[in-house]
Amino acid sequence: VQAQGGRIIARGNCYHLSTTMAFCEAELVDDLGRVCAKSTGTFKFFKRLKPGQQMVGDG
Repeated sequence: VQAQGGRIIARGNCYHLSTTMAFCEAELVDDLGRVCAKSTGTFKFFKRLKPGQQMVGDG
């Protein structure tokens, strides 16, 4: 669906959040409520390294 001018509204939701993961989705909707675009994302959280600290690899 292509927007025909007017207002575009972005809506987002995180539908599962744990201490290490987040599962999110977002969509763009036009004035008539039609979805113009939709996206999903899965995000893994990592602890921030201290200054000068290097990440240790698996091999």
